[in-house]
Amino acid sequence: HIAVWGKTGTGKTLTLTYFLNLLLKLGTEKNIQIRYKHLDLSTPVPCFRALNDLACLLNAMKRYQRGISLAEMMLAIERQLADYHGYLILFIDEVDNVRRDKDTFMAFLIRRLPQKIPAKLILVFASNHLDWPDHLDSRVKSFLKMNELIFEPYNATDLQHILRIRVE
Repeated sequence: HIAVWGKTGTGKTLTLTYFLNLLLKLGTEKNIQIRYKHLDLSTPVPCFRALNDLACLLNAMKRYQRGISLAEMMLAIERQLADYHGYLILFIDEVDNVRRDKDTFMAFLIRRLPQKIPAKLILVFASNHLDWPDHLDSRVKSFLKMNELIFEPYNATDLQHILRIRVE
């Protein structure tokens, strides 16, 4: 798993999207099955909405407002991925925006899902808050085992360089 931290506007999402698209292209060239899904949680959501959005991205179920259990959504995701044996990359953008039951959401991604599907699961998390994992349940955190990549804010020289590149 990889976690990317940095302030708003430092290029986390853009960099990861570019990198993951390159990875998909490389996989295609090398005949390696790779799928990636980008779950954008740019606004605060409860676990229910995050799981339902993920299930919709994976074509596991339709969008629900309420009336379905978290366990049912998890099962639908697992069923949808039951026959996929390649690499599955889940890019969870602004992962710190899961507001209610974030430990349930993370436990599903980190503990349950890898054990229930044949795919090799790679989790990529992006957040604006460096201390986000510190607020997770200790059992969930112990399973996480992340590699961290921290994006430092741009300084004036960086911005001039970026503008020069764009002008060219």
